[in-house]
Amino acid sequence: MPRYNPDALVRDIGRRVAEVRREKGLTQQQLATKLRATMQWVQQIEYGANLTVHSLARVANALDIELENLLAAPNPSSYVMRPGRPPRGAEGEVALRERPPLAAESSRRQPRGRRRATKP
Repeated sequence: MPRYNPDALVRDIGRRVAEVRREKGLTQQQLATKLRATMQWVQQIEYGANLTVHSLARVANALDIELENLLAAPNPSSYVMRPGRPPRGAEGEVALRERPPLAAESSRRQPRGRRRATKP
C-alpha cells in the first residue's frame, strides 16, 4: 500500500499556499506581483496544478516562510468554499433565478417569427 497519495499531497500543498497567503493578508494578485508571475499561475499553484520544487521555493521566498511550512497539512477550518455555478435542474439546464421584467422589457413588443415577403 502506498505511503503517500500524490494527488492529495499536491492538493494539500496548494491549499497550504492559499492558507499562508491569506494569513499574510495578500490577495492572489498581490502574491503574483511579488512573484513576477500572473494571477492565473498563482491560482494554478493554489489549485494544486503546476507544482514543482522550483515553484514552491519561489512561493516560499515571496511569502517569507520556510519551504517546510508549505508541506505541513492545511488547517481544515481555513478552507474557503465559495458558491460556484448554480445547480443544474433535472433536465441538465442551469436553474436561473426568476426576476421581474424591467419596465423597458415589458413595454417592448415581442418579436414574431420571420415574415416572408408577399408578392402583389
